[in-house]
Amino acid sequence: MQAGARVTLTPLMIKRQTEIVKYFHDIGIKYINVLPAFAPINDNSSAVFDWDPIEFAKNFLIAHKKAKKLGVWYNTMCIVNFDEKTRHACRACTPNPHLRPYTKVCLT
Repeated sequence: MQAGARVTLTPLMIKRQTEIVKYFHDIGIKYINVLPAFAPINDNSSAVFDWDPIEFAKNFLIAHKKAKKLGVWYNTMCIVNFDEKTRHACRACTPNPHLRPYTKVCLT
């Protein structure tokens, strides 16, 4: 059986992506997907959702390289469709309404 982790990053966690890789590697998780937290549609007041995309990308790259050395798959939906030129985008990484099933525990 394979198990993975889906991690929602707050601005405080963005700089700790290599720690996240090490933590999950140490407990045997080999598949990790991360995504920064987006504010709810009607909430502009919370600083927990204010993150810098460049800071996320720089720290993601460092963590991705560490994960590769450890044999861990480390990914983010923010890089979908960046492997080749495309005219289409799904906009899944923008803070717009999207339908999603509600679950208390999500294992991917």
